[in-house]
Amino acid sequence: MTLRRRFVVLALVVALAAGGAGCGGGHDAVPARALPADFVPALLPDPTDAANPLRLIEFEPARKRFARAGARSLVDAGALWEIRRGSNLVGTVEVGMLAPKVDVTSEDDRRELIRAVLPATSTTIRVSGIAVVRSASTDKVSYLVVGDGLFELVDVQISDKVDPEHIINALIHEQLPTGRLKIAGEQRRRPL
Repeated sequence: MTLRRRFVVLALVVALAAGGAGCGGGHDAVPARALPADFVPALLPDPTDAANPLRLIEFEPARKRFARAGARSLVDAGALWEIRRGSNLVGTVEVGMLAPKVDVTSEDDRRELIRAVLPATSTTIRVSGIAVVRSASTDKVSYLVVGDGLFELVDVQISDKVDPEHIINALIHEQLPTGRLKIAGEQRRRPL
């Protein structure tokens, strides 16, 4: 898994904006959203080695790449973390703060974001009550969470030493207290 792949998502989100996605228009200028400092934990439990948790380490160049996307991007700010077991990269966590013009309570806007970020066939699962869109390929499992003004894309390599379901469950469990996974004012009847 290369980290460069993560920035394809940024390009797709920028393209979404340029293509005139159904994400609003004519809104007054609203301040850009900043990444929450407490959203991505530094550690996740590793069931294969309880004494050595998985580490999440920020990949610093990603913030600069998000910042260079410009005003047409649907992402105000973004960052990427590597999920590491010792020195081994087992996955990534990408978080993007969506521009205020993106209405995450709109099912159409969420579906458009899902199609842009997860081009493969996907299903919606629930993790601790949170809707998570899951897509799998031969080498990785991807999870997309759309929260209050943000999206989170988690990619986990498939191997006999890594359980992607454990990682997404542990991550969501750590993030629930932040309140950012629930979409304000949304009362969704159907999954994504």
